[in-house]
Amino acid sequence: MLNFIRKKLKNLLKNCRKVAILAIGNPLRRDDAVGIFIGERLKENENMFFDVFISYQSPEAFLFKIIDGPYSHVIILDGIDAKLPPGEILILTGKEITGREPLTTHTLPIKMLVDLIEKNGKRTIIVGVQIKDRSLKTGLTKAVKESAEKIITSLLEILSQKEKF
Repeated sequence: MLNFIRKKLKNLLKNCRKVAILAIGNPLRRDDAVGIFIGERLKENENMFFDVFISYQSPEAFLFKIIDGPYSHVIILDGIDAKLPPGEILILTGKEITGREPLTTHTLPIKMLVDLIEKNGKRTIIVGVQIKDRSLKTGLTKAVKESAEKIITSLLEILSQKEKF
């Protein structure tokens, strides 16, 4: 699975200049915090090829910063509810979610967010992890945390070697 994630992300990030990573989630709703968990780990390793925006439940708060920024690609990290096995990872382009029901667990439809970003010339990639538990509790469940670690490892490997694309 790790090789599949790396290969798909590397292909989607081909020809990128700089990447904005938008981490979405609610840290008080157990697995719903997976986007924030990944984003915080990536933020510790920010470099000249990517910036991380920890948006919690308000991705629109960073929308103009991302749209006006030097980014060619935007990666949205979030917990999803797609009725898949817990921890399952979905990697979609903005075009792949057109016409689908929103997968996000938040009120702002992911399609609306993606449309706004892409109308401004940025390519969007959604990396979602199927949640298991949204109860009022902190800490990720085992399956979701394992998937988050795979995403972190893959993105850091790709984005630290960006010049080799």
